[in-house]
Amino acid sequence: ITGSVPGVSNMSYAHTPPYLRRLGQWGSTFKSSEAVIGNRGPMWETAGGTGADLIWQLTGSSTSDPYGLGSNTLLIHGGKTTWEGNIGYNDNHVSFEQRPDPENITLSITGNGDPFTRNDNLFVSEDDDTGDAPSSTSITDGKLTLNTERLDQRNAYLKIIGVVTANANTVTGATAWQD
Repeated sequence: ITGSVPGVSNMSYAHTPPYLRRLGQWGSTFKSSEAVIGNRGPMWETAGGTGADLIWQLTGSSTSDPYGLGSNTLLIHGGKTTWEGNIGYNDNHVSFEQRPDPENITLSITGNGDPFTRNDNLFVSEDDDTGDAPSSTSITDGKLTLNTERLDQRNAYLKIIGVVTANANTVTGATAWQD
């Protein structure tokens, strides 16, 4: 297909990965602040701030970045450089969200000695103990490699998982689709 990005999926939605500590979110928890499915999202990185004051921005410096500013996911709803989409929550309501870190989904951090709360980015697997975003991301042909530490969190994270590597009952790695 002309103009397509190698390895990019055609799935319009993403869901909470049903593995490790996030597996419990696939039960009937009825939590109105627990996002489980929604429009997929682009790549985000920190733009400044730390802790409760962390600021997110799309990756890339131009719309030629197929994973951030140039992601096809930005064309589903809203403007060409902002993400908007429908998110389904565990209490069965759906909201049209206009930002990747909706106000009703918070990340409460207590493990680093300086507790804080901030809005949780739906498309970044922050560390549950520190709130830190992944320090590096590996994408090859549209495939995002996830290490088990990032997959084994409880925070909101909507991603299309393509391949899971496991040994007996232990997940050792995963690959997600990204565009």
